[in-house]
Formats: sequence, C-alpha cells, structure tokens
Amino acid sequence: VLIDAASRGELDRRADASDYRGSYVEVIGGMNAMLDTVSGPVQESMSVLSRMAEGDLSASMSGEYQGRFAELKANLNTTVGSLARTVSRIREATGDVTSNSGRLNSMSLTMSSNAEQTTRETQDVNQASNQAAQNVEMVASAAEELATLLDGADGAVDCASSAEAEAACVDA
Repeated sequence: VLIDAASRGELDRRADASDYRGSYVEVIGGMNAMLDTVSGPVQESMSVLSRMAEGDLSASMSGEYQGRFAELKANLNTTVGSLARTVSRIREATGDVTSNSGRLNSMSLTMSSNAEQTTRETQDVNQASNQAAQNVEMVASAAEELATLLDGADGAVDCASSAEAEAACVDA
C-alpha cells in the first residue's frame, strides 16, 4: 500500500510501524524515513514553483539537502535567479520602447506641424508670385498705353510745330 501510494505521487502517506512485528517494523520505519527525506525537497521545490507561477521571482529553496537534492536546490535557485534577471531586462527594454515610442510620436507631430506650415508658406509664396505676375502684366499694359499716348503726343507736337511754322510763313 505504501509503495503504491508513493508511485502515485502521494508522498505524504506513511505506514504505521506498530501494525507490524519483527524485522518488518524496521523496514516500515526505514521506508517512512526515506519518504520523509524525499518529500521534503519535493515539497519545497513545489512551493517555489507555485510562487513563481504567481509571479514571485524572489522565491528560492533554502533547506539543507545532500546529493541529488542539493543539485535540485541549486538548479532551481539558479533558474529562478536567471528568470528574474531576464524579466528585469524585458521590463527595462519595455520601458525603453515606451520612452522611444513617445519620442517618435513627438517627433512625428513636430514633423507634421512643420510640413503643414511649409505647405501654408508655399501657398502664400504661390499667391504672392501670382499677384506679382498680375502686377507685371498691368505695368506692361500701362506701359504700352503710355507708349501709344506718347506716340500720339509726338505727332500732335510735330503737327503743332508744322502749323506754327506755316502760320509764321503766312504772316510774313
């Protein structure tokens, strides 16, 4: 019964040595002692793993063990420490990513704002350029009209000069 329970993982079951006589009392007592020795580190390692599953990465085995149980303790404690350092580095990296994401977002907003301002200023320059082109056309048109008027005035002056010269000849 005791061996069957142990093979099913029921390490906390013990046989009552008082139910036996002779050398069986010593055998049952030895089996109970062996189960006590095995169940201690198994129970402590299960407790550590349970705490780890809940997110407690400060858990570790602290019992005094020998042989393979000492190896179990060392390996489990090393694994917990390594996992804690890895999680810490992941948290730091996550913080860096979050911080850099904020910076990138800020830079993106600044660039967007600068692009919008550049677009507005380009539109203003375009409008001013169109206005300048219209002003140049108006000045050119006015200059043509002035040139036409001046040509007409030159003809009138010439005509007036000719008429004055003819009048002087007639008077003489």
